[in-house]
Amino acid sequence: DDDGTSERIVLFNNTEGKASVKILTLDGEILYHYYFSGEIIPSSGSLVTGRFDPSRPKGIFLMTRTSDSILLQGICPADRDDTLLFNYPITWFHPENTIRDLTLPGFFLHDMDGDGKNEVISGIMAGFRVEPRMLFVYNLVTKELIKTPRMGACVSITDFADLDADGLSEILLHTYAISNNEGKEPLPLDDHSAWLLVFSPRLENLFPPVRFEGKYTALTSYSLGSGVTSRIVSLYYGKTKEAGAPKLMLFDSKGHLLRKISVPDHSPGLTYHLVKPDGYEDHIFLTSSNGNLFY
Repeated sequence: DDDGTSERIVLFNNTEGKASVKILTLDGEILYHYYFSGEIIPSSGSLVTGRFDPSRPKGIFLMTRTSDSILLQGICPADRDDTLLFNYPITWFHPENTIRDLTLPGFFLHDMDGDGKNEVISGIMAGFRVEPRMLFVYNLVTKELIKTPRMGACVSITDFADLDADGLSEILLHTYAISNNEGKEPLPLDDHSAWLLVFSPRLENLFPPVRFEGKYTALTSYSLGSGVTSRIVSLYYGKTKEAGAPKLMLFDSKGHLLRKISVPDHSPGLTYHLVKPDGYEDHIFLTSSNGNLFY
C-alpha cells in the first residue's frame, strides 16, 4: 500500500479446501483476506507481487489448481477496485497429474507491448504426463491471453531483452531435457534435447530453435546488450558422460553460434551457473560449486 512499511502475504488452503490469501501487518493483524477456487500450487513460483500499472497500487498474482484446470488470480488489496482476475482459466491438465507433477516456470510482471503497463507472464510445466507445457502472457488492459503452441520442451524464463530492436522485449529461457515424454505424445521441441529458444512478445519463435541432443542436458541463456548487435550467452551442461564438459556458447541475436569454449574446470561433480544481476546489461557472471567466480 506504499505506506513505507512491508506487509506479509500468507498462502494456504483452508479447511474447506479453498485457496486463501491473507495480507497481514508485521505484528500479525489481518488487513485483507481473499478466497479462490482450487488449491494453492506448492511451487516457489506460485505468486508474484509488483506494480502492474504505474497509476495503481501493487498487485498480487497467483495460480490455483482445480481437479482439471489451472486458474489465474489477481488482486490489488490497497485499491478500491481490488479484484483484477478471479478464477480465470489458463489451461487444462490431465486429472492423473498429481499436484507435485506440475511446476510453474517463474512468475513475472513485465511490459511486453510497450504501453507502460506490465503483463502477467508465467507458464505450466507438467512432468510425466508431459502436457501441458506452455508459457502464457495475460494482458490486464486488453484481457487477451496468449499461449505458446503445444511443445514437449521443459522450460523456465531467465531473461527479458529487446534482441531485434523493435522496442519490445523478447523472452529468453532455460531448457532441460527431462526425458519424460518417451514417445507418448508427438510434440514439437522434444524433451530429449535442450534447446536455444527465444520467444517474441506474441510468444512466437524469434528464430528457428537450436537443438542440443542429449538426455538430461540443459541450456541456460541470458542476453548481453540489446538490439540487433546484442548477444546471447548460454551455458550447456549435462548429467551424463555423453554430454561432455560444460560449455559456454555465444550466439548472435538470430541464434547463430559465434563462439564456444569449455568451462575452465570440468572436474567430476563440479556444477556451474550463469548469473546476470539486475543492472548488469553487458556483463554475465559464471559461478561454480567450488566457489570460483568468473566475470
